[in-house]
Amino acid sequence: MPELHEELKKISGLIDELIRKDDFPESICPRFLGKAVTDYPYTGGKRIRPAILMWCCSMLGGNPEAAKYAAAAMEIYHNWTLVHDDIIDNDNLRRGQPSTHKSVADFSVQHLSVPKRISKKFGIDYAILAGDIQQGWAVNMLLKSAEHGVSGELAIALSRRLQEYVNRMLISGQGLDMSYPFRDMDSFVAEEIENMLYMKTAVLLSFCAEAGGAIALNCTDFNDNRIAVLNRFATFVGVAFQLRDDWLGIFGDASKTGKTLFSDLISSKPTVLLVKTIDSLSPDERKEFRSYIGLRKYTPELKEKVRSFIRNSGAEKFVLDKIAKLTKDAKDLLGTFQNCRERELLIDLVDWLLARDR
Repeated sequence: MPELHEELKKISGLIDELIRKDDFPESICPRFLGKAVTDYPYTGGKRIRPAILMWCCSMLGGNPEAAKYAAAAMEIYHNWTLVHDDIIDNDNLRRGQPSTHKSVADFSVQHLSVPKRISKKFGIDYAILAGDIQQGWAVNMLLKSAEHGVSGELAIALSRRLQEYVNRMLISGQGLDMSYPFRDMDSFVAEEIENMLYMKTAVLLSFCAEAGGAIALNCTDFNDNRIAVLNRFATFVGVAFQLRDDWLGIFGDASKTGKTLFSDLISSKPTVLLVKTIDSLSPDERKEFRSYIGLRKYTPELKEKVRSFIRNSGAEKFVLDKIAKLTKDAKDLLGTFQNCRERELLIDLVDWLLARDR
């Protein structure tokens, strides 16, 4: 998909320039906090959310120039969730570099004479502040749309929906995800996990698609059928994306994903893959499989045993079939719009995201 990657590169360049030129971070103090705020937004990423927003805008006949501030805002907004996620998950790396809380902790020891024994808390405290400021920066960037081709009424409506709906849903989804390991895995059904995935992951993708359509139509009614179709399209993509992520966490290649395999089992985190496995096993098999959940280390032999349980139970096929159906449903929804270059780019993006190996 050379054209897709070339267009994503163009979007990335545009968003990078917009974010780097924005003056919002300039007055943040202390200075190391300002650097913590800009680290993730400045170091890039796939820029998938800006691409979805701008291509949905173009697909509905809108001017992508009018959508670029909203697109940059969503990239910044996404980054505050990463900063806080890394704290919650105790991850010290992000995109191959020290995560925000780790970077600040290291800086505090080297340049602020903070004792090493309290540097971790120091880093976490300032990373929380950095994520909070990033959220404010995102809203400010979104409101700037009103100065660049978006009506003031629509800019306010988008900001309100981001705070009133997306923010609440996304953080609630994270809250559910954090609580799930403390429940008995037998108590879950797949639909409950999928709903959490929508709240935690898909809701922001859905907002990006909605925002692009709303800007194209200059429409503040998010129940408009065209905007609602874009919402459903991105919802299907977001849930399928997370299901693929969970599958890669068991069956992927760590050298390609860059993530620790079996981390969901180590943390006793319920996924559709694990819940469906447990649900499909005999009592004796279930007892054995459950004994493999929550271990600190998995040998190659044990990994293969766990994988065979998941495969033989039918859970792997269930999840892969679910991803395939969501992929088809998402592309079918795009097919209701007039054929254009941006529609084809979105279709290619869906195929790439949901068949990825990393």
